[in-house]
Amino acid sequence: MDIAADAPLRRPVSRATIWYIFPPIGGPGLGRYWRAYHLARVWQRLGADPVLIGPGYHHYFVRPDPLAGTHTIGGVDYHFIPTQPYGRRSRDRVKAILAFGVGLLRDRGLASLAQRRAPDVIIYSSPYPFAYVAAYRLARRLGAALVFEVRDLWPLSLIEILGLPRWHPFVLAAGACERFAYATADRVASLLPEAASYMAERGLDGRKFAYIPNGVDVEQETVPASGTAGALIRRAQALAAAGKFLLVHPGNMSVTTDLFPLLKAAKLLQEQGRRDVVVLLVGSGELEPALKLHARQQGLANVEFFPPVDKSEVAALLRIAHAGFAALPSKPIYRYGFSLNKLFDYMLAGLPVVFSCDLPSRMVDKAGAVVAVPASDAPAIAAAIIRLAGLPASERASIGARGRALVEAEHNYETLGRRYLNLIEGLPRSRQFGAGEWRGPERDPPALPL
Repeated sequence: MDIAADAPLRRPVSRATIWYIFPPIGGPGLGRYWRAYHLARVWQRLGADPVLIGPGYHHYFVRPDPLAGTHTIGGVDYHFIPTQPYGRRSRDRVKAILAFGVGLLRDRGLASLAQRRAPDVIIYSSPYPFAYVAAYRLARRLGAALVFEVRDLWPLSLIEILGLPRWHPFVLAAGACERFAYATADRVASLLPEAASYMAERGLDGRKFAYIPNGVDVEQETVPASGTAGALIRRAQALAAAGKFLLVHPGNMSVTTDLFPLLKAAKLLQEQGRRDVVVLLVGSGELEPALKLHARQQGLANVEFFPPVDKSEVAALLRIAHAGFAALPSKPIYRYGFSLNKLFDYMLAGLPVVFSCDLPSRMVDKAGAVVAVPASDAPAIAAAIIRLAGLPASERASIGARGRALVEAEHNYETLGRRYLNLIEGLPRSRQFGAGEWRGPERDPPALPL
């Protein structure tokens, strides 16, 4: 598809209806991944009409029950495709991934919503690309422009992080969907700053690409640290009052977060008699049972686990903590950049960060708010924690202030939301299906190479 428009959007972009589709959709009371919610609030203030679309259940939900249909949450309209809860098994998650794509095309509630609020633009944001095909068909059916937002490079993540072979059927299917998306999307936005070269090798016209990073809501409302009754916040308050240095990691416990070296560092600290340091791990994931077992076997009295909590409670935790922890395994995929929400959350809270990774310094510490150590290096992690714990509070605050200044200037969702609207300004309306044929001067879209 050429970038040149053959038919304008129905409305100026400042008044456009934007459907933002994201499989693990988050927001107030839903769970992690608030990017869509924060962008939607900015778009609302600028006059646009956003609707956030996701499955009625996913494994990052903090809700106990699934959702279905249209709901207003935190002032933003969500539409949930009915889906069934599933377990931890990979096969169940694959089924859920495929079911969501089918649901996008068959959900009667979404069809009814389209009659009332037909989208001018559809954004499909991908932790995985499979449901892009459904988003593509929706865009063509409804006459909407289409943006493909890339968070993770699939199938490269499957190969370089999970170790799947290139000939694995799941890898081949992901690669086919990826190439199809690059060929057919009107624009491709990515949270990864160096992704354009990778995408160009797979057929993306570089003129379509835009880098729109993760961000922070500098005006977000948070749970008051002194007023919440949550067990996590009560425990953090008690530890801080007892003079403990709190290092926190709220987020997924998976192969992408490399937390075992942190537990080994905690063991080293315990052996050195550093009873003043406590590590709080908040979240869940496929490695959660193994991490807990390791902590028990090693007798780690300085590591405590808590289940996932809402982002507002995470913000309250960060206001109590003294430092944050982030880690990436040593994998070549990160040469294209990374997107860790927790880094921006730490910086917004004014926390210094211990970051275990093997990345160029320009990617890691632009603000001077990060103590970078080699990936998976437990002694280096322990030394970095001791260094931060030994600093005067005023010096830690100064480090944290540099991080906050950076995210306020470059990762403010107000700025990113405006950048997104600029990206979709002037996008063409997609042609609608008619009697099995495509209208307009362009040739038929490429077949999905499966």
